[in-house]
Amino acid sequence: MVENLNREKFFGRDGRCMGPGAIKMVTPYAISLSFAAISDRGAGFKSLKDAWADTTSAHGRLMLTVLGGLAEFERELIRARTGEGRKRAKERGVRFGRPRKLTPHQRQEALQRLAAGETQADVARTFNVDATTIGRLLVPALSLAAQAWPASSKKEIAPPACHVS
Repeated sequence: MVENLNREKFFGRDGRCMGPGAIKMVTPYAISLSFAAISDRGAGFKSLKDAWADTTSAHGRLMLTVLGGLAEFERELIRARTGEGRKRAKERGVRFGRPRKLTPHQRQEALQRLAAGETQADVARTFNVDATTIGRLLVPALSLAAQAWPASSKKEIAPPACHVS
């Protein structure tokens, strides 16, 4: 499967040779893997347009290695800047991810109705959400209730005694 994909990247589906313009659409890492696969089979890559893109000579391999390293360095810079931007956004209070389906008031009302004995499906139907959305409201509510429970009323459960005969 991978061999067919690599073959299509360089030769196209019909077997004709593709130029470096088509190779630019592929990631530098994929190109280096493809060049390695080509050289493992005793062949080389030589660009007809760019003399520096030649895996058959030491100079060409050096240039491709340097360009691959620069591409990797640039990717790391992008990753670092993105991480810094996310950190600053979190400090400003930006919430990532999908917006909540229910407002805080609706969540509180749903929890009250569940506590009164209504089923999750009925509550979900009135708010036009799935029952799992209502079920997810219970998880934080249950953990808060467990934390608020007085420590003196919590019973320690001892492990069963082992009787070896």
